[in-house]
Order: sequence, then C-alpha cells, then structure tokens
Amino acid sequence: MTLDVLKAARFKPEGHTPVKTLQSAKRQLGLDPDINIIQYSICPRCWRHYNPQKFWELKSLACTSNECDGIIYTEKHTASSDTKRHPVKIIPQVSLIKSLRRMVRQKGFHKILHDSQGDELNKNDDEDFTMADMHDGQAWHQLKTGIHHEVSEFGAVHNVPKTEDTNTKMTSNRFVLHLVANLDW
Repeated sequence: MTLDVLKAARFKPEGHTPVKTLQSAKRQLGLDPDINIIQYSICPRCWRHYNPQKFWELKSLACTSNECDGIIYTEKHTASSDTKRHPVKIIPQVSLIKSLRRMVRQKGFHKILHDSQGDELNKNDDEDFTMADMHDGQAWHQLKTGIHHEVSEFGAVHNVPKTEDTNTKMTSNRFVLHLVANLDW
C-alpha cells in the first residue's frame, strides 16, 4: 500500500507522518549504513586527511601540508550559478568507537562474549589437545594491559593507568575487550 492509496482513501495516520521513500524508511529503522560513514577528503599526493568540516573551511584548492603541491578539490558551477566543491580523492571511514557502541548495544551481543575466568591454562602443553578457537592459544592468556578498573563512590567504572611494573594479564579482569586489528597493505 502506498501513501497515494492512503491519501485517496482520505485516511490520515495518527502520530507522525509516515515516511515516503525507501531511504527514509531505512534511516528510521536504523538500516542506513551511510549514516555511520565519514567521508574524509584526502590529498592525492601526501595523503593528508581533511575531515568534512575542515574540507568546507579550506581557503584554497591546494593541500595545506608544507611542500605539497596536491589539489584537494575541484570547483564546478551549477546551473543556478552556485559553486560546488568536489573532493579529488575520498577515503570513507567508520568511527571505531561508534562501531563498538553499536555492536555492544545489539540484542544478544553479550552471548557471543567469551569469559576467560575459568579457562584452564597451558592446554597446549598436552600434545593430544586440539585447539578449537583463539581462546585456546597461549597468547590469549599472556596479553597484558596497563590499566586497572576503579569504581567510584557512585558506582561508575574508570580505567586508570598502571605503572609499567604492575601490568596485569587481560584475562585476570572480568570484563575486558580484546581488540585485534588485521591490516593488509
């Protein structure tokens, strides 16, 4: 059923006006991935990044890095005599922090987390043991962190830096996020 059918029937939905396009529907349902993508304009010569706000504040086409003669954007004139900037090169990126927040808030996220508290250490010393996943590896239990958790008087948890000689294993803390980034250059 389209909105035109509702209009022809003289039916007005209660509350908010319904969305009229697929794009609007996706956005309202949280299904629009483009909302999370940051389009960084970059210099094609030195690869200096310009966030969207800085891009519009640039005074000239030229890269602002010393000794770089790269061009960041071109200008085109529209039919209405407006001048539009078009980046020469773009690198789309997604905020790591915002991505983690979205993942943690997803229903059932806690079910896929691994609690290392009861893990048996040095399972690999047994030559008959077969690893099932990365939690069975020795490196998983040897990772160290330079922070510890402090709970304030109001119950808020803060990560506080430790000194070098007091690093603790990550698996000794109950709630720690191991973040592994694989880069392929």
